[in-house]
Amino acid sequence: TNIGRNERCGVSPMAWMATDTDVPCTKPEKFGMFHGRPCIMVKLNKVFGWEPEPFYNMTEIKSHPQMPQQLKYHIQKIWSKECEGKGKSLEDRCPHLRMVWTSCEGETAADIENLGWVSYTPKQVSYTD
Repeated sequence: TNIGRNERCGVSPMAWMATDTDVPCTKPEKFGMFHGRPCIMVKLNKVFGWEPEPFYNMTEIKSHPQMPQQLKYHIQKIWSKECEGKGKSLEDRCPHLRMVWTSCEGETAADIENLGWVSYTPKQVSYTD
């Protein structure tokens, strides 16, 4: 969905639900905390004067030292589906990669173990401008 620069994307909180469980992310369910599966919402506010620099180059993405492998794989999948083999200009500057990418990873081995599986809603783990 494309939205204008002065519009916002509305997501009904009633529709929030962890995809790996049937627990709705609602106040009566304590937003998943009671079940040990907290719902976390990330909201990007407009930061005046900041323009994110998207990753268009798959070589740069693959060699990025701090990007989690799961996110690299996700981006590769989108690039392969939407831009690979569709001409050099699309392969070099795939418009479907013009996003702010997010992922949730632990910093230490204990963090990773305790964090467990993370599911994203909506399934795409990125935000367009």
